[in-house]
Amino acid sequence: MKLKTTFLLGLALVGSIFLIACKDNTPPVIELAGGTSIMHVLNTEFVEPGYDAYDDKDDSISVSVTDFDVNTVGMYEITYSAQDAEGNMYETNRKISVYNEAKGYYASYWQGDYVFPYPGAAHVAYVDSVKAAPTVNMDIIFVNFAGSGAEVTGSVIREGVLNAPLVRFADQTVGGKAFTAKDALIRSGTITVEYTLGTDNGIVILEKQ
Repeated sequence: MKLKTTFLLGLALVGSIFLIACKDNTPPVIELAGGTSIMHVLNTEFVEPGYDAYDDKDDSISVSVTDFDVNTVGMYEITYSAQDAEGNMYETNRKISVYNEAKGYYASYWQGDYVFPYPGAAHVAYVDSVKAAPTVNMDIIFVNFAGSGAEVTGSVIREGVLNAPLVRFADQTVGGKAFTAKDALIRSGTITVEYTLGTDNGIVILEKQ
Protein backbone atom coordinates (compact mmCIF):
# COMPACT_ATOMS: atom_id res chain seq x y z
CA MET A 1 0.00 0.00 0.00
CA LYS A 2 2.82 2.35 0.92
CA LEU A 3 4.58 1.50 -2.35
CA LYS A 4 1.42 2.25 -4.33
CA THR A 5 0.96 5.62 -2.59
CA THR A 6 4.56 6.57 -3.25
CA PHE A 7 4.13 5.60 -6.88
CA LEU A 8 1.01 7.75 -7.25
CA LEU A 9 2.69 10.72 -5.59
CA GLY A 10 5.64 10.35 -7.91
CA LEU A 11 3.34 10.15 -10.91
CA ALA A 12 1.51 13.31 -9.82
CA LEU A 13 4.81 15.08 -9.34
CA VAL A 14 6.00 14.09 -12.80
CA GLY A 15 2.68 15.25 -14.26
CA SER A 16 2.95 18.62 -12.49
CA ILE A 17 6.50 19.08 -13.76
CA PHE A 18 5.32 18.17 -17.27
CA LEU A 19 2.46 20.67 -17.11
CA ILE A 20 4.75 23.41 -15.82
CA ALA A 21 7.25 22.67 -18.57
CA CYS A 22 4.51 22.79 -21.20
CA LYS A 23 2.84 25.98 -19.89
CA ASP A 24 3.05 28.93 -22.29
CA ASN A 25 4.74 31.80 -20.46
CA THR A 26 5.84 33.66 -23.58
CA PRO A 27 3.80 36.76 -24.47
CA PRO A 28 2.97 37.62 -28.07
CA VAL A 29 4.99 40.21 -30.00
CA ILE A 30 3.71 43.27 -31.89
CA GLU A 31 5.86 44.83 -34.58
CA LEU A 32 4.98 48.38 -35.69
CA ALA A 33 5.39 49.64 -39.23
CA GLY A 34 6.14 53.29 -39.93
CA GLY A 35 8.16 54.13 -36.85
CA THR A 36 7.29 54.81 -33.22
CA SER A 37 7.07 58.61 -33.53
CA ILE A 38 4.80 60.33 -36.08
CA MET A 39 3.98 63.96 -36.89
CA HIS A 40 0.30 64.32 -37.79
CA VAL A 41 -1.46 67.36 -39.31
CA LEU A 42 -4.32 68.82 -37.26
CA ASN A 43 -7.87 68.07 -38.55
CA THR A 44 -6.74 65.33 -40.94
CA GLU A 45 -7.62 61.66 -40.88
CA PHE A 46 -5.01 59.41 -39.30
CA VAL A 47 -3.98 56.50 -41.50
CA GLU A 48 -2.56 53.67 -39.41
CA PRO A 49 0.91 52.76 -40.75
CA GLY A 50 0.32 49.14 -39.82
CA TYR A 51 1.41 46.45 -37.38
CA ASP A 52 1.87 42.68 -37.14
CA ALA A 53 1.29 40.42 -34.14
CA TYR A 54 2.94 37.04 -33.56
CA ASP A 55 2.73 34.34 -30.91
CA ASP A 56 4.82 31.18 -30.48
CA LYS A 57 1.72 29.06 -29.74
CA ASP A 58 -1.36 30.76 -31.11
CA ASP A 59 -1.87 31.02 -34.86
CA SER A 60 -4.03 34.15 -34.68
CA ILE A 61 -3.57 37.12 -32.34
CA SER A 62 -5.90 40.11 -32.20
CA VAL A 63 -4.55 43.57 -31.37
CA SER A 64 -6.47 46.36 -29.66
CA VAL A 65 -5.45 49.93 -30.48
CA THR A 66 -6.29 53.08 -28.49
CA ASP A 67 -7.43 56.28 -30.20
CA PHE A 68 -6.36 59.94 -30.02
CA ASP A 69 -7.81 63.37 -30.85
CA VAL A 70 -6.88 64.48 -34.40
CA ASN A 71 -8.70 67.79 -33.83
CA THR A 72 -6.61 69.15 -30.96
CA VAL A 73 -2.92 70.02 -31.04
CA GLY A 74 -0.87 67.96 -28.59
CA MET A 75 1.33 64.96 -27.88
CA TYR A 76 -0.49 61.64 -27.79
CA GLU A 77 0.42 57.99 -27.36
CA ILE A 78 -1.31 55.11 -29.11
CA THR A 79 -1.14 51.84 -27.20
CA TYR A 80 -1.17 48.53 -29.08
CA SER A 81 -1.94 45.52 -26.87
CA ALA A 82 -2.31 41.79 -27.50
CA GLN A 83 -3.10 38.78 -25.33
CA ASP A 84 -2.63 35.11 -26.15
CA ALA A 85 -4.80 32.16 -25.09
CA GLU A 86 -2.79 31.70 -21.88
CA GLY A 87 -3.38 35.31 -20.86
CA ASN A 88 0.12 36.53 -21.58
CA MET A 89 -0.02 40.26 -22.36
CA TYR A 90 2.14 42.48 -24.56
CA GLU A 91 1.96 46.24 -25.13
CA THR A 92 3.86 48.70 -27.26
CA ASN A 93 3.34 52.38 -28.00
CA ARG A 94 3.52 54.86 -30.84
CA LYS A 95 3.87 58.59 -30.11
CA ILE A 96 1.78 60.99 -32.20
CA SER A 97 2.40 64.73 -32.37
CA VAL A 98 -0.67 66.56 -33.71
CA TYR A 99 0.39 69.95 -35.05
CA ASN A 100 -0.98 73.03 -36.82
CA GLU A 101 0.87 73.55 -40.11
CA ALA A 102 0.87 77.31 -39.50
CA LYS A 103 3.25 76.84 -36.59
CA GLY A 104 6.33 76.38 -38.74
CA TYR A 105 6.44 79.88 -40.22
CA TYR A 106 3.64 82.10 -38.98
CA ALA A 107 3.80 81.38 -35.26
CA SER A 108 6.46 83.86 -34.22
CA TYR A 109 7.04 87.41 -33.06
CA TRP A 110 6.07 90.12 -35.53
CA GLN A 111 7.10 93.74 -35.12
CA GLY A 112 5.66 96.83 -36.78
CA ASP A 113 3.16 99.59 -36.19
CA TYR A 114 -0.51 100.42 -36.39
CA VAL A 115 -2.66 103.47 -37.09
CA PHE A 116 -6.05 103.68 -35.43
CA PRO A 117 -8.25 105.45 -36.36
CA TYR A 118 -6.95 105.48 -39.93
CA PRO A 119 -6.20 107.91 -41.40
CA GLY A 120 -5.53 110.72 -38.99
CA ALA A 121 -3.92 109.05 -36.00
CA ALA A 122 -0.16 108.70 -35.54
CA HIS A 123 1.79 105.51 -36.25
CA VAL A 124 2.39 103.52 -33.07
CA ALA A 125 5.15 100.90 -32.92
CA TYR A 126 4.34 97.60 -31.24
CA VAL A 127 5.17 93.89 -31.13
CA ASP A 128 2.66 91.12 -31.69
CA SER A 129 3.01 87.44 -30.80
CA VAL A 130 1.32 85.19 -33.34
CA LYS A 131 0.49 81.63 -32.27
CA ALA A 132 -0.94 78.64 -34.11
CA ALA A 133 -4.55 77.86 -33.20
CA PRO A 134 -4.98 74.63 -31.20
CA THR A 135 -8.07 73.27 -32.97
CA VAL A 136 -8.16 74.54 -36.59
CA ASN A 137 -5.30 73.82 -38.98
CA MET A 138 -3.76 76.92 -40.62
CA ASP A 139 -5.59 79.27 -38.24
CA ILE A 140 -3.33 81.79 -36.51
CA ILE A 141 -4.04 84.04 -33.54
CA PHE A 142 -2.69 87.58 -33.20
CA VAL A 143 -2.33 87.82 -29.43
CA ASN A 144 -1.86 91.60 -29.17
CA PHE A 145 -3.61 92.91 -32.25
CA ALA A 146 -2.83 96.60 -32.81
CA GLY A 147 -1.44 96.82 -29.29
CA SER A 148 -4.89 96.20 -27.81
CA GLY A 149 -3.99 93.09 -25.84
CA ALA A 150 -6.92 91.38 -27.57
CA GLU A 151 -6.78 88.29 -29.76
CA VAL A 152 -7.75 88.27 -33.44
CA THR A 153 -7.97 85.01 -35.39
CA GLY A 154 -7.30 84.58 -39.10
CA SER A 155 -6.92 81.67 -41.51
CA VAL A 156 -3.83 81.34 -43.69
CA ILE A 157 -4.80 80.61 -47.29
CA ARG A 158 -1.89 79.19 -49.25
CA GLU A 159 -2.95 80.32 -52.71
CA GLY A 160 -3.59 84.02 -52.59
CA VAL A 161 -3.10 86.70 -55.23
CA LEU A 162 -0.01 85.97 -57.36
CA ASN A 163 0.37 82.74 -55.35
CA ALA A 164 1.30 84.72 -52.24
CA PRO A 165 -0.28 83.37 -49.04
CA LEU A 166 -2.90 85.53 -47.40
CA VAL A 167 -4.72 85.71 -44.10
CA ARG A 168 -8.50 85.67 -44.25
CA PHE A 169 -10.39 87.02 -41.27
CA ALA A 170 -13.89 85.95 -40.34
CA ASP A 171 -16.05 88.59 -38.66
CA GLN A 172 -15.49 88.47 -34.92
CA THR A 173 -15.75 90.52 -31.75
CA VAL A 174 -12.69 92.26 -30.31
CA GLY A 175 -12.94 94.11 -27.02
CA GLY A 176 -16.70 94.09 -27.27
CA LYS A 177 -16.68 95.70 -30.72
CA ALA A 178 -17.41 94.19 -34.14
CA PHE A 179 -14.20 93.43 -36.07
CA THR A 180 -13.95 92.95 -39.83
CA ALA A 181 -10.85 92.91 -42.04
CA LYS A 182 -9.83 92.58 -45.66
CA ASP A 183 -7.77 89.60 -46.84
CA ALA A 184 -4.18 90.38 -45.88
CA LEU A 185 -1.36 89.35 -48.23
CA ILE A 186 1.88 88.03 -46.76
CA ARG A 187 4.81 89.11 -48.92
CA SER A 188 8.53 89.04 -48.10
CA GLY A 189 7.80 88.46 -44.44
CA THR A 190 5.43 91.43 -44.20
CA ILE A 191 1.72 91.40 -43.49
CA THR A 192 -0.63 94.37 -43.81
CA VAL A 193 -4.08 94.20 -42.25
CA GLU A 194 -6.75 96.77 -43.10
CA TYR A 195 -9.61 96.46 -40.66
CA THR A 196 -12.67 98.05 -39.10
CA LEU A 197 -13.24 97.96 -35.36
CA GLY A 198 -16.61 99.27 -34.30
CA THR A 199 -17.14 102.29 -36.56
CA ASP A 200 -13.46 103.21 -37.05
CA ASN A 201 -10.94 101.98 -39.59
CA GLY A 202 -7.40 100.94 -38.80
CA ILE A 203 -4.29 99.49 -40.41
CA VAL A 204 -1.57 97.21 -39.06
CA ILE A 205 1.79 96.58 -40.77
CA LEU A 206 3.95 93.82 -39.32
CA GLU A 207 7.28 92.19 -40.23
CA LYS A 208 8.30 88.75 -39.05
CA GLN A 209 11.19 88.76 -36.58
